[in-house]
Amino acid sequence: MGIRSMDAQEYRATLAMLGLSQGQIAKGLGYSLRSSNGYANGDPIPDAVALLLRMMIYFNLTLADIQNLKPVTTPIDESWEVARRGSRQRDRWI
Repeated sequence: MGIRSMDAQEYRATLAMLGLSQGQIAKGLGYSLRSSNGYANGDPIPDAVALLLRMMIYFNLTLADIQNLKPVTTPIDESWEVARRGSRQRDRWI
């Protein structure tokens, strides 16, 4: 099951609900004003953009909230390192 596509009307309505202009959302999420204008006028909207905008509405997130997200690396990195060390130890025993 994939992400439901977003059309230009939903894109414009979502920006209005968020209180953001095309320029603000483009700058805040790191894409061009030209792309944002294209999305608002019928160009295909990437699934990642559609999902993020919908999540902003659903979870009542601001652009600042999105920009301040920190990467989640510790649990995955630590478990990977433990697995990697374990495989090196097994190789020495064989």
